[in-house]
Amino acid sequence: MSGFLWKATVRNVNRALKEINAFEREGDYRAETANRLKALVLLDATVRNSDPLLQSLLLHLLDLLGRAWVRLTGRQVRLSLMCLAKMSGGFHEASAPRVNLQIETDPRFLQALNVFPFPGANECFLVDTLRRVQQLSIPTLVLWGEEDKVGPPETAKLLYSALRCRKDLVMLPGSGHFGHLDRQKDQVFERTACWAQANLP
Repeated sequence: MSGFLWKATVRNVNRALKEINAFEREGDYRAETANRLKALVLLDATVRNSDPLLQSLLLHLLDLLGRAWVRLTGRQVRLSLMCLAKMSGGFHEASAPRVNLQIETDPRFLQALNVFPFPGANECFLVDTLRRVQQLSIPTLVLWGEEDKVGPPETAKLLYSALRCRKDLVMLPGSGHFGHLDRQKDQVFERTACWAQANLP
């Protein structure tokens, strides 16, 4: 992919992500978004809570404490989520150990993990998009790693079943949650490019 096309694609993806985040926050598929967004690729998307019960309860508790803190002080609490990562045995999002090490040592990832806002961070983990994806009318590609431990493969099948639009499902063996970095990353980009050529006007 040429540098220009890659930059243009990244810009479009970033714009689409902002629009999808607005969809998440507002809970309805806004008409102006529907007119701009022509297709959607969901790569190992977090569409439902699949965290262990203890971790989910801890996130809920932190959110409640954060809300109380905001009421008392007017300021948001920012906490490190490294303790949650350690509780769950470290980072095992990818199936390739090299990729997990890359993620664990990435300064930007660590910085983001160390300043999670409460309230607010729950939206990253405790999501339930499945009940709203029926509103999507644009072609959608669901790409999922068969070894995804963050969003198990059955989540991909639930997501695919819930979609009412033109859709495709691709399960990638040997790939975890970070498919664009993992063992099958070439397949991720190749399948996405072929699908986009066939589905974009």
